[in-house]
Amino acid sequence: MKDKKTDSAFKDSVAKYGGLLINQFSILVKLTGIHSSINEAMVNAATKLFSVLEPFLGETGELTVRMIEGSFFIEDVRVRASLSDVDNFEFLAGEFKKRKIGLLTFRAPLQSDDLIYLAYSIRGGAEASEIQSLLESKLTKGVSIGGPLFFEKKESLDMGDAKAVATKLYTVGLSAAKEVDDSARSGKPINVRRVKRVIHAMVDNILKDETHILGFTTLKSFENYLYNHMINTAILSIAIGKRINLAKNLLSKLGIAAFFHDIGKAEIPSSILNKPSEFSNREMDLIMRHPVEGVKILIRAKDLSDISIISMLVSLEHHLNYDSSGYPELTRKRTPNIFSRIIGIADYYDNFTSGKIYGRIAYTPENVLKMMHEKGGKSLDPVLVRIFINMLAK
Repeated sequence: MKDKKTDSAFKDSVAKYGGLLINQFSILVKLTGIHSSINEAMVNAATKLFSVLEPFLGETGELTVRMIEGSFFIEDVRVRASLSDVDNFEFLAGEFKKRKIGLLTFRAPLQSDDLIYLAYSIRGGAEASEIQSLLESKLTKGVSIGGPLFFEKKESLDMGDAKAVATKLYTVGLSAAKEVDDSARSGKPINVRRVKRVIHAMVDNILKDETHILGFTTLKSFENYLYNHMINTAILSIAIGKRINLAKNLLSKLGIAAFFHDIGKAEIPSSILNKPSEFSNREMDLIMRHPVEGVKILIRAKDLSDISIISMLVSLEHHLNYDSSGYPELTRKRTPNIFSRIIGIADYYDNFTSGKIYGRIAYTPENVLKMMHEKGGKSLDPVLVRIFINMLAK
């Protein structure tokens, strides 16, 4: 059997039928809230879902559906919703999140009854491990279920397929971001080597084909905003650096510095960072100290080697503007270094599109790019911001 991760025919099948699979599965789960027992509507929905799954499975195969940060993937191929299917995709993603489900594996020989049991088990309110136990108690062998993939560890990355590895890289990056934040909050040494491995792999992926991993920067998770933001800022910064022809080793340094640019927020209580309403003046004053706190944390870090100084400088400067405004206040006005100016642009864009920081309003990418254009030559570097706008507006 061909490797599904490299089989172009499989990827074409997912592109053609993946949306139908997720849509039909969502309908089946929805019906469990309408019908308390198995009836004709449930059987028909399960039969339709089975007919979509069967060609993927064949006689002996298996198929894994993953949910990563609210997006669905069949194996490593992202499934995109059509406009008519958005509600069903969001419903199923919500059910998965509530039940802490990260993956579903379907195995041949699969039965329609397996799908019905699965749907009722998901809607029953249990979490992933309990749902798996329930399926096993019903001798349902055609389906297995697993927990969240948000921090799934994948140590080896096959860089041969840019599209497949982008999914893995983003997930591994999120895991590294959480580990770094946890270490910083507890005062433990930061695992910089792991961050370097992730960023080096991201640089390789972006140099080869940036399309897929750039697409992941649109993922917005309010609950896990900081981790997404660390990765998104690194990806966007590397992509800018690529366009100004930075050497590969400098792209890696840029990406690592971008990854650590907000590390000072580890000194801010999560209750403040995750607060759903606007920040008070006192809270905003605390947040505005994070550039300096980041420098202190990075001084304590181990194995930062030759990028330690640039990482500390970026932490200090990424909110210093091109026109010398911004924060923290310095005794002498100066223009931030080019890494800080690049990362400041990526940071600005991701913050405003996230709805997490400024007024808790998520601006559209188009509106943010327009705002950035107006700030070119003022708070943002005019040349770099024009490059960035051209990069995302193509």
